[in-house]
Amino acid sequence: MIFGIGTQANNAIPGGATVYGIDLSGNFASAQYHGVTYTTANSMGSFLDSGSNALYILDPVTLTSATGINTVDCADNGYYCPNSTLSLPITLAGTNGTSGVVTLSIANADTLFSANTNNAAFANLGGDSGGTGLATDYLDLGMPFFFGRTVVTGISGTSSTNPNGYWAF
Repeated sequence: MIFGIGTQANNAIPGGATVYGIDLSGNFASAQYHGVTYTTANSMGSFLDSGSNALYILDPVTLTSATGINTVDCADNGYYCPNSTLSLPITLAGTNGTSGVVTLSIANADTLFSANTNNAAFANLGGDSGGTGLATDYLDLGMPFFFGRTVVTGISGTSSTNPNGYWAF
């Protein structure tokens, strides 16, 4: 963990990183996948959350129609068990007008858990974010989102450009 982003030569925002301003609720301005747009106004928003153990997106019915792959919640746990690994391109937008695409990978949770890897965390574990319809859905980019990328968190009140804070990656 590095404190004081941009105050010394060794703690600058990584080159090539996109800075996404966040809203008062700590959400991206919007996140979009296959015609479904998450905002603070129409859903519970879209956000980074290193405390969540998975990537949470949509409900199984909507995700199945978006991917064409039968995506159901696993019978024995609350995660997704798609027939094949999903690759989900998500367009993120910041309150500062920036945007970019990140691709999420979601594998079959039963397969991950039964692989005898002794892993406590998985880079492609995903789950259901709520009910059907945006009023209960959200996009939670949990701990798997952080694997393999440097993520910078700007705290609210520390940037005049992004007064509510920001994420950069």
